Amino acid sequence: MSELLHEVAGGRAEFTDLIASLSPLICDTEALTPPMALAMAVTLGEIDRQSRDGDQAHVLVDRQSAPAVALLGSGVVAAANAAARQLFGITPGESHEALGINRAAFHAFRSRLFEYQGPSLLKVAPLQIGQPTLVMVGSYQQDARIFLLTVLQHSWPDSIDRALEDLFGLSLAEREVLAGLAQGGSAESIAAQRQRSLGTVRQQIKSILQKLDARTQVQAASFAAAAANAVSESGRSSDRLQVLESSTLTTGELTREGRRVGWRRYGRVGGHPVLLLHGPFFGVGEYEFERQLSAHFGLDVFAVERPGYGRTDPPMPQEDAVQCQVEDILLLLDRQGLEGIQVLCHDIAFLPALVLCERAGERVHSLTAVSAPAPLTPGMPLDPMPVQQRLFISAARHTAWLVRLLIRLGMSQMRKLGPERWIEPIFGEVPAEMALLRTPEFACGLPGAYAFNLSQSALGFEMDVLLTARDWTETARALRHPCTLFYGSENRITRPGLTSRLAELNERYVLRPIEGAGQTLALTHCETILAHLASERRDG
Repeated sequence: MSELLHEVAGGRAEFTDLIASLSPLICDTEALTPPMALAMAVTLGEIDRQSRDGDQAHVLVDRQSAPAVALLGSGVVAAANAAARQLFGITPGESHEALGINRAAFHAFRSRLFEYQGPSLLKVAPLQIGQPTLVMVGSYQQDARIFLLTVLQHSWPDSIDRALEDLFGLSLAEREVLAGLAQGGSAESIAAQRQRSLGTVRQQIKSILQKLDARTQVQAASFAAAAANAVSESGRSSDRLQVLESSTLTTGELTREGRRVGWRRYGRVGGHPVLLLHGPFFGVGEYEFERQLSAHFGLDVFAVERPGYGRTDPPMPQEDAVQCQVEDILLLLDRQGLEGIQVLCHDIAFLPALVLCERAGERVHSLTAVSAPAPLTPGMPLDPMPVQQRLFISAARHTAWLVRLLIRLGMSQMRKLGPERWIEPIFGEVPAEMALLRTPEFACGLPGAYAFNLSQSALGFEMDVLLTARDWTETARALRHPCTLFYGSENRITRPGLTSRLAELNERYVLRPIEGAGQTLALTHCETILAHLASERRDG
């Protein structure tokens, strides 16, 4: 078992293989055998140490717009962003040779870094005939103990291409040759790539130097690479400003007892105040249609990033996770002067929403819950659930560290899949919903949700799993506010039968089944849910 755990952690085995092996050992037993518990505890310690460095590496490469990789001191790939995975066809765990960097070149690069105490360059040999030689700029990241390598930008959008033509009189062929120089190519390699004679390319390079007033090819290449990099940086900034302007999404931070608490706001400023408590899968305000619909219905949505997600720090030692969330919420309500709020919660965020209603009921107008689970009482069978969910909850019933081990291993799989596919391990057993999340309408929000969920080693999800395994029956029974429960009739993760159990605990729960919907109800029926909030405010 220990060998399989390490294989999954290293990306050499699939997380689904581990689930299949562990399920009968964890789900069908009341206690782990001592040898198994010891082996798993030791493995968790090792993986925890690896994941701390690995998480920093992933954050660093994901910030780069150009293809970027993080190498360990041994030359093993610790992380690669989507652009690098596509360019090189690599995955974490492979060696630097998969990038076209031999041992001698990597050693020389490392020596230059430490000798000159600053970034250096590294040539990447083509892996296939006809491919150009790439140049990467690299630095050593002391905190993460990795080497960060980024491919020098060598391309630019059409607007810059036209500017090079207008300002410097570069022909199309000359602009293509200049891109080759910026990519680190020689006259010979550019000639081979463009299928032109060496003499023709040399003449074009001479013409480029004259038009750019450059003395050497290096100067011309540096100019082109700098222009491309500047375009990349300014493009990122303008894109963000455009998103903020079109969606009225703003973000802010609070500090409570030394902890950072992140929050977001979207919709119609000054409209009916709505407090959103997000679930573990889709992030907060990641979708343009969600923000536009909120504004359309006159809703001013304040979304608190729950502990362990996004920017919000985990609870202080010995602080209860639910009470921590409620204190964070109350701080935001005080700072924004919010009263008479409508609370909208997703998934297990239903529990802190209930506690908020109990503690500050005078500030709450009503509660709406989407795909809310019912409390799981001790001994309640988990058989109807998908095997992965059943495994996590069973692990929580055994011990908290076992949940952490499973999440660390699941993260390895998600990191391997990347921002566009990370959700597959979660919805793999629900093909209909997985197909839905692959459509352009919903896939566009997955990269943002990926960063939101994994930014703190999935600590938020870890706490949510532990909350799910709690028995909070009395809290659910004590609710004094009206509560509408939206749930999908085809939800295989939060089963309709579990949600409907809530109506047996308290007559204030009103069931609103949505035929054909699943766990993705918060996305697929966003308009229905927000329209309900708007009508509820009018009627109230």
